[in-house]
Amino acid sequence: MSKKRNSTGKKILLFLLFVLVFFSLLPYVIPLGIPEQQVSAEEIAYENSNFLMVDGVNIHYRLWKPTLDPRGNVLLVHGLGGSTFSWRHNVMPLVEEGYQVMAVDLPGFGLSERGPGSADSQRWVEQLLYLIDSIEENSIWHLVGHSMGGGVATAMALEQPEKFSSLVLVCGAVYPPPLRFLLGLLQFPPAQRWLALLVNRGLLSPEGTEDLLASAYGRTPSPDEVEGYYLPLTIKGTEITMVELNTGTTVDMAVNLAERLGEVKQEAIIIWGENDSWVPLMQGERLAGDLPWSELVIIPEAAHCPMETHVNEFNRFLLDFLQRINPEA
Repeated sequence: MSKKRNSTGKKILLFLLFVLVFFSLLPYVIPLGIPEQQVSAEEIAYENSNFLMVDGVNIHYRLWKPTLDPRGNVLLVHGLGGSTFSWRHNVMPLVEEGYQVMAVDLPGFGLSERGPGSADSQRWVEQLLYLIDSIEENSIWHLVGHSMGGGVATAMALEQPEKFSSLVLVCGAVYPPPLRFLLGLLQFPPAQRWLALLVNRGLLSPEGTEDLLASAYGRTPSPDEVEGYYLPLTIKGTEITMVELNTGTTVDMAVNLAERLGEVKQEAIIIWGENDSWVPLMQGERLAGDLPWSELVIIPEAAHCPMETHVNEFNRFLLDFLQRINPEA
């Protein structure tokens, strides 16, 4: 009986080993494929696109100046899969109120450079701090971050608080994911390859982008909205970005931020979509309790991207807040 049990145990172990080896090798047999169309950053650059080499990475940003002396500076930082395109409805109202506005593409996204090591959230903080100093040394900025960009903006406010007069978090992904221990599996190279396959064959298609936008918007996106997100994602190397986001420092930064939110010195407004299924409203309510000088405003019926889907309400909240921060400007 004992020999029979040992034999059965060995067969099970051999079977599990076979399965492990099979699924470890299979993703390398399946070609990554390429998007249906692929573009370069230069092909889809804007009239006011600028590029600056920072820490070995070519970063894309756009700058809008008011006609008179600026009453303040606003930095816009997009979320996961976004770019400067994400702020298209919000820039001009700010400029018309006298603000100098800069929207930036985080390395690995938009028109900024991809490549190994580019999708590092700790590194993003240092790169953006350098970038704003290159625009105007010793300048003071209002920080606006959406989703993942909210975490980056909060880290910047903590890193050099003297540079920032306020913090705006739009559905900010500041806290670590609840099942972050599972991300440890992505240290295993075959798991990284599987993720790259999922990105290439899912997100990097017009249909995949449309489905994700529909979820983030809480409505069906228009063809122009799909194209605005999809084209930058087809730039070669996007799949590297998506893999690195889950194997790099993003989660570590979120853990650190969650522990330091009480140290944020800037006044903050937290703008949330009532129906956000990506970063639930309960996280916004938690943030309002953890940030010392903050208020939470909720946009009814909005989902994860209120700055795009509920433009008038969002812009009103943002401009009213900035006016309260600098009433004399």
